[in-house]
Amino acid sequence: SMSLFDNIAFPLREHTRKKESEIRRIVMERIDIVGLLGAEGKLPGEISGGMRKRAGLARALVLDPQIILCDEPDSGLDPVRTAYLSQLLIDLNAQIDATMLIVT
Repeated sequence: SMSLFDNIAFPLREHTRKKESEIRRIVMERIDIVGLLGAEGKLPGEISGGMRKRAGLARALVLDPQIILCDEPDSGLDPVRTAYLSQLLIDLNAQIDATMLIVT
């Protein structure tokens, strides 16, 4: 299994020619944006469902997409994590230059 960091870095390594130092900078920035600093070394089995959702969001953001599609991003989360993720998506929408389509 790949660590959370390697999972998020995967699209950059596969679809760009960026140097590893630049990949590290971008990935750590996205990890910080979604509130996962300190978890970058964890494996998939070591993180919660909410953390997995945020890791998926970070992975989607690393290539700076113009459109982000979120299919039921809060499914399977408790009410506290649902509220946190909803606010995170609202905050991200204000920070990034992309269109977000959220299906609930």
